[in-house]
Amino acid sequence: MEMTNTGKVMNITSGIFTAPRTGVYFFSFVGLAQFPVSSTVFNFLQIQMLLNGNLIGSAQDNEANLVKFEKVLSPITLQSTLHLQKGDQLWLQIGDGSTDAVLFDSINHSTHFTGFLIEEEIDLSL
Repeated sequence: MEMTNTGKVMNITSGIFTAPRTGVYFFSFVGLAQFPVSSTVFNFLQIQMLLNGNLIGSAQDNEANLVKFEKVLSPITLQSTLHLQKGDQLWLQIGDGSTDAVLFDSINHSTHFTGFLIEEEIDLSL
């Protein structure tokens, strides 16, 4: 696996992306929600996307309880194309979920968050 963090704009510790320049960016999240066997009939996990602390999008995965399995893994995705100003901060967080629902990862790296600049906005008034 190769991790690219050109310009060090993604703080790996905090999970916060800071836009290095004004323009249009594309972001994509792919992960696996893990739901345990429980007495709960309905399991869910919500992922939220925040821009400068404001909720701008979310994705929720729902799973009916399947007691024949030890645990259930289900894909959850979230994508967005955004116009950001230099210095804007974007991050993902788990917003809500049923008891013991978690975002799963393993040595196979099942969880990915990707972002890139599509088009830089250039100030021609300089």
